[in-house]
Amino acid sequence: MTAEERIAMTRRKVEQYEHQQLLRENRNREAESKIELRRKILIGEMFIKHFPIALQFTPGRTSDENEQIFKPLDAYMEALAECQQSYLKMEDAMIQPH
Repeated sequence: MTAEERIAMTRRKVEQYEHQQLLRENRNREAESKIELRRKILIGEMFIKHFPIALQFTPGRTSDENEQIFKPLDAYMEALAECQQSYLKMEDAMIQPH
């Protein structure tokens, strides 16, 4: 085997390795994306279970429509988040030694 043939074979192996690496990264990214989507669906289902008022909101056709339609629900969830922060502060105050 000539030096040029060995170089060409080495280049092919490097290209194959890079291709395999790219495929692995794409599969990992896709798997993470599926997990993230499943997480969002489950959290949404739990939220609706405990706050069925959320079912009154019907998605629009565009993101701008959705923003307007879901604005009250977003404000509601923001208020819940503020309550959670207050709860955590109270919990921390009870846990900390006096």
